[in-house]
Amino acid sequence: MSAEEIDARRYAITDTLDDPAGRDDPRERLFIATELVRRTGEPVQAVSGSWGGGGKWLARRLEATVPGLSARLHHGLREVLDGRAEPLVTVVDEGLGQVGGRLRVGYKRAGVP
Repeated sequence: MSAEEIDARRYAITDTLDDPAGRDDPRERLFIATELVRRTGEPVQAVSGSWGGGGKWLARRLEATVPGLSARLHHGLREVLDGRAEPLVTVVDEGLGQVGGRLRVGYKRAGVP
């Protein structure tokens, strides 16, 4: 995964972090939270030198490269489903910290003229 792609993912994750808080609809929380979990795992896995994986392999490879992060993401997801967003936000921030942290201010995507 290139540095530009990691930055694009950091930006997308940062933008999505505000979404779970204050959502009354549990269906919305489910989809937002699962997207955050997946999006967080992918760049963390990439910068740790692990080969890519999706679904069950994302969980397995993430656990092998960053022990405990997969379990903390799982716990955060369960908390969001119960209406508590902060545990997931905390663990997503932990994952983001491994790839450079939140990215919002000053981010510009290079485009084709």
